[in-house]
Amino acid sequence: MKYLIVLFLICLSAPAYSGDSANEVIAVVNGHNITRGELEESLSGMASMVDGGKPKLESFPKDFQRNFIDKYIDKQLIIEAARKAGMHKSPEIVEKVTVAENYLAQQKYLSEIVLKQKTDKKLKALYNEIISDKDSKEEVHASHILVKTEKEALDIKAQLEKGEDLAKLAKEKSIEPGAKVSAGDLGYFTKSQMVPEFSEAAFALKKDEISAPIKSSFGWHIIKAHDKREKKAPSYKESLPALEQEFARRIIVEEADKLKKKAKIEYKIDLEPEKKEEAKPEPKKAEKKEVKKEEPKKAEKKLTEEKTKEKTEEKKKDGN
Repeated sequence: MKYLIVLFLICLSAPAYSGDSANEVIAVVNGHNITRGELEESLSGMASMVDGGKPKLESFPKDFQRNFIDKYIDKQLIIEAARKAGMHKSPEIVEKVTVAENYLAQQKYLSEIVLKQKTDKKLKALYNEIISDKDSKEEVHASHILVKTEKEALDIKAQLEKGEDLAKLAKEKSIEPGAKVSAGDLGYFTKSQMVPEFSEAAFALKKDEISAPIKSSFGWHIIKAHDKREKKAPSYKESLPALEQEFARRIIVEEADKLKKKAKIEYKIDLEPEKKEEAKPEPKKAEKKEVKKEEPKKAEKKLTEEKTKEKTEEKKKDGN
């Protein structure tokens, strides 16, 4: 803790040193030179100068310098022992080094491509394309009171027209959760920030005009417009970080597409989207026809009629 405080104070007041002494050898460990440059590079991870420069080793007290150098030597000895043991050749280390190398190479490659093409003229053209006046929008400053029924809304409108204070009524009667704090004041908003029916009514009002009851999914609103203004698009300077990011994104996409066209790519797995099978209509079940059972009396009567008919036909045959 003591060294951290001293480190902070010295970095605030340390003078700038002239001359390039980065190659000065500070210690030799098993034949390996430890230079001022590598020590100060390590030191810069702990502190930085007020002017943004790297802290100088001699800016610190001798006891701090000795302690810091000894810790650095300890680290180097452990690294040396690890390399002698062949740890740097282990598959997991080689893989991580390869991943890190690929990442750094990719970043440098893309950075150089973007920097080579980036110009103020191109960034301004991009500003005119995606920002400029397109982001200019009208805003309205309004307050409202939200109630459950149209009758309540009409009553509140009548009170407001008689001179009642909207903020006071909003705190007392509005069912909007934040009304007791905001007093119904919504601040400035654009049309897209509110539900359509509310926005249409609010933007149609003149300054200090009170709306008729407006129905929305939340309930019934009485709206009062306070002011209208044009929301200006951010300036080119304000938009520069976002423009540079978008410019870089476009260049990277273009580069990837260009490389892909030149490359020979062969997919070894099926990447075609699965086709959704259309649901087949279920076959209609055959309707069972109800067989009406004849009532016993009707069945008996029918049977008697059939027998009588048979006897009549037999008599006719006998008569012949």
